[in-house]
Amino acid sequence: IVSGSWDKCRKIWDAASGAELAKIAGHRAAVNAVAYSPDGMRIVSGSWDKTLKVWDAASGKRLATLSGHKDGVNAVACSPDGTRIVSASGTYWEHHFREEDEALMVWDASSGKKLASLTGHRNVVRAVAYSPDGSRIISGSDDWTVRVWDAASGTELAAFLGHKDAVRGVAYFPDGRRIVSGSYDNTLKVWDANTFTESRTFHHAPDGVELATLNGHTDGVYAVACSPDGSRIVSGSGDRTLRLWDAQTLEPCEACRAR
Repeated sequence: IVSGSWDKCRKIWDAASGAELAKIAGHRAAVNAVAYSPDGMRIVSGSWDKTLKVWDAASGKRLATLSGHKDGVNAVACSPDGTRIVSASGTYWEHHFREEDEALMVWDASSGKKLASLTGHRNVVRAVAYSPDGSRIISGSDDWTVRVWDAASGTELAAFLGHKDAVRGVAYFPDGRRIVSGSYDNTLKVWDANTFTESRTFHHAPDGVELATLNGHTDGVYAVACSPDGSRIVSGSGDRTLRLWDAQTLEPCEACRAR
């Protein structure tokens, strides 16, 4: 397991015993985001020092520094084939009026070259994820939206509207047919990943279709994830709980709730 911290370091942990295996320094500010490459050979980290760094997972050697964001990096994700990295950044604005032109960036994982900037969010971007087949990217933002992007062209495909506060977590279901998001509005929402309706405003991307709202947390939802078999959703919240949800019924999984 890899973790990032405000102490500017990443740590590697043995998943079975919980023992600390390594401590890797190198960033000049808090490390907000970490991800393993799909093959487990590399680690990507994002920091408030406005950079991403790529590390050899075995030796801890720094392989590359990716620079280009104007603000701290909040989230990173690797494409399923390991060839691309997407990162999220941005500056918080109280009023959602400014397009963040460099808040989402796609990078070549081997060369570290910036391939694209995804423009459309109106505030800081907090969360990113690739679809299971790598063809799409999803992002969550303080502009209260989840957005879907074509991973190859960078075109915005849809905007999911419905949360009443910042979106802090996004994830695809393993089959790629649904998306789950978590927000400061204390809820999770499940969306159809492939059905988009005509936008109410023609200047905007089509609207995504909401399938359900999951209520239960008493504070903002900071993180969401789906189990590898697609049967469960897990959410983490400012109310100091983890909650498990049945992915089919979209009801709380009372028997296996962890506190």
